[in-house]
Amino acid sequence: MNDIRTPNSIQLDKELNENLAFGAIAYATSEKASAPVSSIFKNDGSYYSPDDGDLHPEFMIRLDTEYGLDTLLIREAISHGQRVTGIEAYALVDNDWRLLFKRECVGNLLAEHFESIKTSVIKIKITSSLATPMLCDFGAYKFKK
Repeated sequence: MNDIRTPNSIQLDKELNENLAFGAIAYATSEKASAPVSSIFKNDGSYYSPDDGDLHPEFMIRLDTEYGLDTLLIREAISHGQRVTGIEAYALVDNDWRLLFKRECVGNLLAEHFESIKTSVIKIKITSSLATPMLCDFGAYKFKK
Protein backbone atom coordinates (compact mmCIF):
# COMPACT_ATOMS: atom_id res chain seq x y z
CA MET A 1 0.00 0.00 0.00
CA ASN A 2 1.32 3.45 -0.86
CA ASP A 3 1.71 6.09 1.81
CA ILE A 4 -0.65 8.98 1.08
CA ARG A 5 1.49 12.11 1.13
CA THR A 6 0.07 15.61 0.99
CA PRO A 7 1.95 18.92 0.69
CA ASN A 8 1.02 19.64 4.32
CA SER A 9 2.39 16.32 5.60
CA ILE A 10 5.62 16.77 3.62
CA GLN A 11 6.06 20.25 5.17
CA LEU A 12 5.39 18.78 8.63
CA ASP A 13 8.15 16.21 8.08
CA LYS A 14 10.58 19.10 7.60
CA GLU A 15 9.42 20.90 10.77
CA LEU A 16 9.15 18.00 13.21
CA ASN A 17 11.87 16.10 15.02
CA GLU A 18 11.74 12.33 15.45
CA ASN A 19 8.55 10.56 16.44
CA LEU A 20 8.78 10.30 20.24
CA ALA A 21 6.17 7.52 20.19
CA PHE A 22 8.53 5.21 18.28
CA GLY A 23 9.05 2.21 20.55
CA ALA A 24 6.08 3.11 22.77
CA ILE A 25 3.68 0.55 24.18
CA ALA A 26 -0.02 0.97 23.40
CA TYR A 27 -3.07 -0.37 25.22
CA ALA A 28 -6.68 -0.23 24.00
CA THR A 29 -10.11 -0.76 25.54
CA SER A 30 -10.79 -3.15 22.67
CA GLU A 31 -9.03 -4.33 19.53
CA LYS A 32 -9.47 -6.86 16.76
CA ALA A 33 -6.88 -9.64 16.77
CA SER A 34 -6.18 -8.81 13.12
CA ALA A 35 -5.87 -5.04 13.80
CA PRO A 36 -4.13 -4.49 17.18
CA VAL A 37 -3.48 -1.02 18.55
CA SER A 38 0.28 -1.54 18.06
CA SER A 39 -0.43 -1.25 14.30
CA ILE A 40 -0.59 2.55 14.60
CA PHE A 41 3.20 2.65 14.90
CA LYS A 42 4.05 0.51 11.86
CA ASN A 43 3.35 2.82 8.88
CA ASP A 44 3.15 -0.26 6.65
CA GLY A 45 -0.49 -0.18 5.56
CA SER A 46 -1.78 -1.95 8.67
CA TYR A 47 -4.24 -0.24 11.01
CA TYR A 48 -5.78 -0.37 14.47
CA SER A 49 -9.46 -1.18 14.77
CA PRO A 50 -11.47 -1.90 17.91
CA ASP A 51 -13.95 -4.76 18.17
CA ASP A 52 -16.82 -4.56 15.66
CA GLY A 53 -19.47 -2.16 16.89
CA ASP A 54 -17.14 -0.34 19.33
CA LEU A 55 -17.56 3.23 18.11
CA HIS A 56 -15.97 4.83 21.20
CA PRO A 57 -12.65 3.09 21.87
CA GLU A 58 -9.88 4.57 23.95
CA PHE A 59 -6.21 3.82 23.75
CA MET A 60 -3.22 4.81 25.80
CA ILE A 61 0.35 5.23 24.61
CA ARG A 62 3.11 4.77 27.17
CA LEU A 63 6.31 6.41 25.91
CA ASP A 64 9.68 4.93 26.87
CA THR A 65 10.48 8.01 29.01
CA GLU A 66 9.05 11.44 29.79
CA TYR A 67 9.38 13.84 26.85
CA GLY A 68 8.59 17.45 26.14
CA LEU A 69 6.15 17.46 23.24
CA ASP A 70 3.74 19.85 21.54
CA THR A 71 2.31 18.06 18.50
CA LEU A 72 0.32 14.89 17.86
CA LEU A 73 -0.30 13.38 14.42
CA ILE A 74 -3.08 10.85 13.86
CA ARG A 75 -4.24 9.30 10.58
CA GLU A 76 -7.27 7.27 9.66
CA ALA A 77 -6.95 4.35 7.26
CA ILE A 78 -8.64 6.64 4.74
CA SER A 79 -8.90 3.95 2.07
CA HIS A 80 -11.69 2.53 4.28
CA GLY A 81 -13.44 5.91 4.48
CA GLN A 82 -13.51 8.76 6.94
CA ARG A 83 -15.16 7.39 10.06
CA VAL A 84 -14.08 9.35 13.14
CA THR A 85 -16.35 12.32 13.89
CA GLY A 86 -15.08 13.10 17.39
CA ILE A 87 -11.69 12.67 19.06
CA GLU A 88 -10.03 13.89 22.25
CA ALA A 89 -6.39 13.67 23.31
CA TYR A 90 -5.06 13.83 26.86
CA ALA A 91 -1.62 13.69 28.48
CA LEU A 92 -0.76 12.62 32.00
CA VAL A 93 0.96 15.70 33.47
CA ASP A 94 1.89 15.78 37.16
CA ASN A 95 -0.46 12.82 37.82
CA ASP A 96 -3.48 14.59 36.27
CA TRP A 97 -5.03 14.08 32.84
CA ARG A 98 -4.69 17.29 30.84
CA LEU A 99 -6.88 17.81 27.78
CA LEU A 100 -4.67 18.57 24.77
CA PHE A 101 -7.41 18.96 22.17
CA LYS A 102 -10.91 18.01 20.98
CA ARG A 103 -11.66 17.75 17.26
CA GLU A 104 -14.55 16.64 15.09
CA CYS A 105 -12.57 14.54 12.60
CA VAL A 106 -9.25 12.85 11.90
CA GLY A 107 -9.35 12.09 8.17
CA ASN A 108 -6.16 11.61 6.18
CA LEU A 109 -4.11 13.63 8.69
CA LEU A 110 -4.89 15.33 11.98
CA ALA A 111 -1.84 17.36 12.97
CA GLU A 112 -2.58 19.14 16.21
CA HIS A 113 -0.16 21.59 17.82
CA PHE A 114 -0.65 22.57 21.49
CA GLU A 115 1.19 24.16 24.40
CA SER A 116 4.36 22.22 25.19
CA ILE A 117 3.99 19.64 27.96
CA LYS A 118 6.17 16.96 29.58
CA THR A 119 4.60 13.52 29.71
CA SER A 120 5.20 9.82 29.30
CA VAL A 121 1.53 8.82 28.80
CA ILE A 122 -0.96 9.94 26.13
CA LYS A 123 -4.61 8.90 25.99
CA ILE A 124 -6.79 9.09 22.87
CA LYS A 125 -10.59 8.84 23.09
CA ILE A 126 -12.76 8.38 20.04
CA THR A 127 -15.94 10.16 21.17
CA SER A 128 -17.94 9.74 17.97
CA SER A 129 -17.62 7.60 14.87
CA LEU A 130 -19.82 6.76 11.88
CA ALA A 131 -18.50 3.19 11.78
CA THR A 132 -15.86 1.17 13.60
CA PRO A 133 -12.75 3.43 13.59
CA MET A 134 -9.61 2.45 11.70
CA LEU A 135 -6.44 4.37 12.61
CA CYS A 136 -3.17 3.75 10.79
CA ASP A 137 -0.64 6.21 12.21
CA PHE A 138 0.19 7.98 15.45
CA GLY A 139 3.05 10.30 16.28
CA ALA A 140 4.13 12.50 19.18
CA TYR A 141 6.56 15.29 18.35
CA LYS A 142 8.35 18.40 19.49
CA PHE A 143 8.53 21.08 16.81
CA LYS A 144 12.06 22.03 15.71
CA LYS A 145 13.14 25.46 16.88
